[in-house]
Amino acid sequence: MAYVPAGGGVTQQCIYHVQLQSRGLLEWVWLNVRKLSGGTAPRCTIKGIAYNPTSNTFVEVFRHNIDTAIENTINIAPPHPFGLAAGSVFYLEAETSTDNTTIAARFSIVEIEDYGYDPDS
Repeated sequence: MAYVPAGGGVTQQCIYHVQLQSRGLLEWVWLNVRKLSGGTAPRCTIKGIAYNPTSNTFVEVFRHNIDTAIENTINIAPPHPFGLAAGSVFYLEAETSTDNTTIAARFSIVEIEDYGYDPDS
């Protein structure tokens, strides 16, 4: 599901489609969580999910819990990139304990092209 703010015209989803002739390497993820108005400091769980439409499978690539009473911004930079299969869709999913929470995210994926790929086979 996507949320489109009034007057915004687009979703603010954090999603990437790996090409069929490539595999992806997720190098890093940056996350920032903030509370828009008063109340308690939110706790968030953010998951990186890879969906493979060919096999109709979902794989949780990573999960990170953020308690905004302790930290607001994190960087995930594994020593070895997370691998993403050819044709997969990578996206971030977030759950929060408090309403009026904003989450900003960025990530870097490098695609490695399979030069032996034949779309007709």
